[in-house]
Amino acid sequence: MTKGNTKAQLAGGATAKWWRDLQPDPERNHKGDRAALARLRRMGSVPEALTDPAVMDLISKVADATEWRPSPDKTWITAAAVAAVTLAHLRKSGRQPMAEVLGHKAERDAPPRYSGLRFTRLIRADSDTERLTQLGRAARRLRADDAAVNIERLATDLYRLWSEDPGHADKMRRDWTFQYHQMTAAAPGADDTAELTKEVSQ
Repeated sequence: MTKGNTKAQLAGGATAKWWRDLQPDPERNHKGDRAALARLRRMGSVPEALTDPAVMDLISKVADATEWRPSPDKTWITAAAVAAVTLAHLRKSGRQPMAEVLGHKAERDAPPRYSGLRFTRLIRADSDTERLTQLGRAARRLRADDAAVNIERLATDLYRLWSEDPGHADKMRRDWTFQYHQMTAAAPGADDTAELTKEVSQ
């Protein structure tokens, strides 16, 4: 494992690369896989997502990057499935974390891009299906605005959110809330997750 990187970060990096490989990129003469992206955007549950070969390919890549065992009872498998469906909605990668982009205001007194009520539903989502639903709604809004978010950071956050340590999920909810309200001390896109150094369960 790379020094300084948790396995969640390694998983996030592998997931971001998987996402880039699926994205069509005419400038690189890269066809991507539009069909896989379209299939994933239609997925409504984790069990359904796990039937898709693109998700199983992601799981294989994450397992190689992290040395996690790909067993169906592991929480990281759920995180990978949710990441695959969520990221399939997004077209652009940038520096800012997702919650910060959702909370962006065009003007000081303007409403945020994504309403506070909807963001609260996202933060409070508890079950796998509800989290998948709320993440999908947020990602579709970003897609509609052609907004860029930090894909690798989002993926890393999702692996931490599904950690078997509940403290990790609480930490991510706090981080996302402060990002949404534009109250992070770090510059946009800076990695301010250094305090979360525990690895998710293998």
